Amino acid sequence: MTDYGFQFIVERILKNAYESIKDAKENPGVEYYEGHKIAHYEILDIIKTELEVRDENLKEFGLDIDLEQVFL
Repeated sequence: MTDYGFQFIVERILKNAYESIKDAKENPGVEYYEGHKIAHYEILDIIKTELEVRDENLKEFGLDIDLEQVFL
């Protein structure tokens, strides 16, 4: 897989993750939406950690953000 292909996948995950934040805010107290948001956080945290270990530029992947602040 090319870097571009992986960047595209991460971009799609990020888009869905931000939608899950919106859904959780619109449906407070609904465990499904909160769980969906946390699942995206966990996926992105794993990807971000792996990119950091490989000294990749997080900005190129849109992961130069504080995931905990955004999702938790």
